[in-house]
Amino acid sequence: MKSNDLNINIHAWINMYIIWSSKIPPVDKNHLINRKRQWLDNSFKYQTHIHSNKFLSPIHPNVNSYLLSIVDELIKKYNINGIHLDYIRFKDNHYGNNKFGQNYFSIDKNNKNWDKFKIDRVSNLVKNISILIKNKKNNIIFSAAVKPNLLEAKNRFSQEWGSWLKNNIIDLVFPMNYYNEIDLFNRDLNLMRKRIPERLHEKIIIGIGCYNQSNEDVIDKMVLVQLRNMGGVSFFSYDNHKKDLNWFKPIKKKLFTN
Repeated sequence: MKSNDLNINIHAWINMYIIWSSKIPPVDKNHLINRKRQWLDNSFKYQTHIHSNKFLSPIHPNVNSYLLSIVDELIKKYNINGIHLDYIRFKDNHYGNNKFGQNYFSIDKNNKNWDKFKIDRVSNLVKNISILIKNKKNNIIFSAAVKPNLLEAKNRFSQEWGSWLKNNIIDLVFPMNYYNEIDLFNRDLNLMRKRIPERLHEKIIIGIGCYNQSNEDVIDKMVLVQLRNMGGVSFFSYDNHKKDLNWFKPIKKKLFTN
């Protein structure tokens, strides 16, 4: 049975720059890590945790075009309703240690500011995906999971998602506001409201964590989002309670009250 028969919209969720998360390296010689090690990003700091998540380098000249080709393939081969990007960012602010990307930065005379260069590399991929989707003219919704604090997203992770909204590059953002502490949750929520024009608040879907707090705490945060007139809520993650779906019943009741 097709998704259309069930009135279900399917959005392709794509991990972008992150390429590997296991402590054990891939053994397949054809895995991208093994074929294109020069594409990997590295830290400028000495790393003691050698088995941490591996990211592709956004500044490597070939990485963005490769990721764009994956999105293009998905759109061409599958009848999907949306494209949703995850890990569309640098791993952290001390990353960007890729000699090929650094050479690219040095050669191009338009590159004056290293931090801006990193931000632009991520944003350019988002822009190009947006252009690709719009050229297909098939009403695909374009969205991304983003860091919840606007300032930290930009200054630490080179993820300037506020500008993506303001420039109509993306349809929806899902800030991962997964704090169980209500004050931290409210802090980042208020920062969004202050820094993003009110007309765009409906495009901001607030992510609420289900793995680190009670359903009562989740409901409290839902109420806050409703009071702030944001675009809606999403929950992460279903997997944490799939063996006890009754956990979601009070949330469902609150969602569909009135």
